Amino acid sequence: DAAAAVAQLQDRVRELSQELDDERNETSRLSEESAKLTELVSEKERLLLEAAELMQEAQRHYETQRERAEALLSERTDAVVASENLRSQMQDAAERHNFETQELSTTIERLRAENDRLANEIEELSGDQAPRSRVDEQPSAASTAAAAAAVAEEARGAGGGGAAP
Repeated sequence: DAAAAVAQLQDRVRELSQELDDERNETSRLSEESAKLTELVSEKERLLLEAAELMQEAQRHYETQRERAEALLSERTDAVVASENLRSQMQDAAERHNFETQELSTTIERLRAENDRLANEIEELSGDQAPRSRVDEQPSAASTAAAAAAVAEEARGAGGGGAAP
């Protein structure tokens, strides 16, 4: 009986030794897994810190670009306003020029008519036939401009300050 009890105890010791070996293997495996997980968590923390730094840098870059875009938009708006003002001034100057040109043309036509009338009157009074070829011809742009300048100067000299229609 004692031999059977010893055999039974030896079987039990082997079972317990096997369980102990299994527990040691499991503990070793869990320790390795825990070390790997700790390493993974450390890597994730490092990546999160790096991501936070990148986000801060991106935020600074975004702010810089936003400020630059606002400055450029302001400059563009100022340029558009200046362009509109210049266009308006140019349009006003063109309208003034056109009006003055029309006034000068009207004055030239009035003076031509007066010249024709005076030439006809002189012709009637003197009985002569004065050549009228220059009066009847269409003047060139240069002669029209010169005549307009002369009329304007004559009107200024007469104290009128401008040509009369």
